[in-house]
Amino acid sequence: MIMLKVMEKRRSVREYKNKALDKKQVMDIVNSYDYNKALVEGVKFDFIYFEDGDNIYQILNGVVGYSGVLIKAPQYAVLLSDEKPGYLYNSGYVGEWISLKFAREDIGSCWIEVGDKDKEVKEILGITSKKRIIGLMALGYPKMDVRLSKIYDTIVDGHISPYEELGYPNIDTEFSKEPVSYRHSVEDIVYKNEFGNKMTFEEIEKSGYLDALYYMRLAPSWGNRQPWKFIIRKDGIILLIEKSTESESEMTAQIEAGIAMLYFKVAMHDLGLPGDWKNINGETDIDVPKNYFYGGIYSL
Repeated sequence: MIMLKVMEKRRSVREYKNKALDKKQVMDIVNSYDYNKALVEGVKFDFIYFEDGDNIYQILNGVVGYSGVLIKAPQYAVLLSDEKPGYLYNSGYVGEWISLKFAREDIGSCWIEVGDKDKEVKEILGITSKKRIIGLMALGYPKMDVRLSKIYDTIVDGHISPYEELGYPNIDTEFSKEPVSYRHSVEDIVYKNEFGNKMTFEEIEKSGYLDALYYMRLAPSWGNRQPWKFIIRKDGIILLIEKSTESESEMTAQIEAGIAMLYFKVAMHDLGLPGDWKNINGETDIDVPKNYFYGGIYSL
């Protein structure tokens, strides 16, 4: 259940303390990932860590970022991947797993899109790898933080609220049913058998997917656009992703699909339910609307 709590409280961090991270701790987290459990087999993924955040900010600000403005952070990382079928889905899946693990250790992070600036960023940073840059990641200790590691290590029945011990007496340690930022309801994102055939809350609950879908909808997306829809069928649950908007690249939309797949799978497994994603970006027999694309099917 611990990762469900991290998923619930994880937020992209845009303001950081002027304090360096421990490089060994960062790389231990990155290297702890079991790539045999990645979304797509045979796709190599690299994480290049830059300790001199001030320098990276100076040379990349105006090149990448939100409307060309880079988030200022003590450290940065560059995420790279082989360009093979499904690699963008895989990159979102693996990269967000690393972000969740960082959050678990009180390290803040924020994805920064690179898009078509891949070659330019490589040249600026002196990266010679032939892998594709998936994105830049800002890293550091959040300016405004509740120490997740202490909170989630000490929550037990009958224990004084660790939030209160840390000076946050009004925060409920139970799962909040409303995230900080607006989120679509589960009923808004779920259909039965075909796109557009809405399900009631009771029907979703009977399907066995309700709790996993609740946590999945906490997944981050560009501009909080929440592009996902799910179709529940007897053979599993299908993920559809709304295509990119003018402010977002198709590359980012596929990365978002991988992030959604991670959140859903982690929620299912932490709730004690089996299954895995299959047929990633493959063929499907459902009628997919023109403004959506098929991601995959989760089968028990």
